[in-house]
Amino acid sequence: YSCCLGDIGGVVTLWGDQNRIFLVPITYSTGLNASSQALAISDFNKDQHLDVAVTYSNSSSVGLFFGYGNGSLSNEVTYSTAANSQSRSIAAGDLNNDTIVDIVVTNSNTNNIGVLLGLGNETFKNLTTYQIDTLADPVSIAIVDLNKDNNLDVAVTNNRANSINIFQGNGDGHFRLAFHI
Repeated sequence: YSCCLGDIGGVVTLWGDQNRIFLVPITYSTGLNASSQALAISDFNKDQHLDVAVTYSNSSSVGLFFGYGNGSLSNEVTYSTAANSQSRSIAAGDLNNDTIVDIVVTNSNTNNIGVLLGLGNETFKNLTTYQIDTLADPVSIAIVDLNKDNNLDVAVTNNRANSINIFQGNGDGHFRLAFHI
């Protein structure tokens, strides 16, 4: 078993042994002097090894560390979430039904969510954003099929607006704002 944690300027992995004891932590540097905000763990490149996606405080990017299957991770690869966006929360799921894991982030400074559709080869299509109310400050995100149509939807909580937005997925990686609560 293992554990992955965010840290200032990096991501820390803790691997466990057969006695359920964590071994010495391994830190993977981001080069940023920023704290990790949120993590999503999935197989983003279809190699059957878990990878780590992370957002950071005061950053406008998602960092990805690709797993090698032997307890180690690659150097960080970053993907922009738009200038001055300040990505906070992150979630992963297959948003366009192509069996490749995609990423959704909340961008608190630009009051939107950003969608990165995975290509399965450690790259993503260009970022697509979906606007939320002005000054909403989206902070938390979840991906789930809320309406039972076999397409993933996105739920977002907004700090300043004290609201929830539901974006209904249409199965090809695009969304429409379905509810504002």
